[in-house]
Amino acid sequence: MVKQLKRVVQCYDVAITALDKQRDSVLTQMPTYKSHFLQFLAFQRAIFRKMLNVQLRKSETLENDYLVKPEGHLVLVTCGHRGQPNRAEEKRISRLMRKSGFIPMLEELSQIKKEQEKTFEQAID
Repeated sequence: MVKQLKRVVQCYDVAITALDKQRDSVLTQMPTYKSHFLQFLAFQRAIFRKMLNVQLRKSETLENDYLVKPEGHLVLVTCGHRGQPNRAEEKRISRLMRKSGFIPMLEELSQIKKEQEKTFEQAID
């Protein structure tokens, strides 16, 4: 995958360079179109570079990847979005969901339970 992404990025580099250097073409008569087309190609190249960087970091195994990996809310899994993640991936997803607030932390759950028990006991008394 990394090799293919590198080739795609190289192809974009070649295309952008060739298009930018091209002087004897129809595009020289339409500078705005050429500029927009170059920006579009540069944008696509940037996306493929980001994908390449993610793939290069994919093999990193860090203990607390939620805090140190720059992907943000992306979680790399080997099973795809419809498959069954392995145990390490489940833990990574669970940690992300807890830290982002989608799943309450265990401490919060125990605190809520204690408050509910106190409220219930006060209602009974």
